[in-house]
Amino acid sequence: MLLGFVTLSTGCASPYMIDRRRDAADIFTATVGHGYGVKAQAGPLAAGVAVIMDHQGLRGGALAEFPRGCGGWDMIDVNVLGFGGQRFNVSSSNTVDYGARNHETLEARNKTYNAPSIAGLTIPLAVEGDKWTRGHLYRLTQLELAVGVGPAVRIGFNPGELLDFILGWFLIDIYNDDIEMRRHREQRKSNNRLHPTRGS
Repeated sequence: MLLGFVTLSTGCASPYMIDRRRDAADIFTATVGHGYGVKAQAGPLAAGVAVIMDHQGLRGGALAEFPRGCGGWDMIDVNVLGFGGQRFNVSSSNTVDYGARNHETLEARNKTYNAPSIAGLTIPLAVEGDKWTRGHLYRLTQLELAVGVGPAVRIGFNPGELLDFILGWFLIDIYNDDIEMRRHREQRKSNNRLHPTRGS
């Protein structure tokens, strides 16, 4: 855990360290918004009576400010005795990924999702136009509590993301969200094709 906070505070800009920093932020959720009710989630199981919209905070591994008004429907969480769903779609939001306005980062890391809840079972699906990947599985290990009495708060901890963070130091990416290392490898392959080693 200490390593996670160290990486969050460093200015290291290598692809490897950027991925470690984001993996550390994935472990926690802490947002404020508005809504009413109480809703708890333990992995794929959700229960409660609540309608809550997030406005800003740490979610999906990025500090973000989410749209309000009609755009807030992209960030809604509805649960009525096990039925409803969650939506985390930042395509129209102004997100802040550690100082850079970059909502594409959340989408590229497969942190956005739609997740219908039926009889308390919540399954994360890709948002419209995206493909479902194993990256969306992170919602199946989320532990979360959301409470609203007008103002609302959401707090969460994800042991699966903690494991992804630990394994990431050894280049094992169980949630397929280390996009900077992937881009780095693709760039190296592209450069090797354009400039093959002499004599190879």
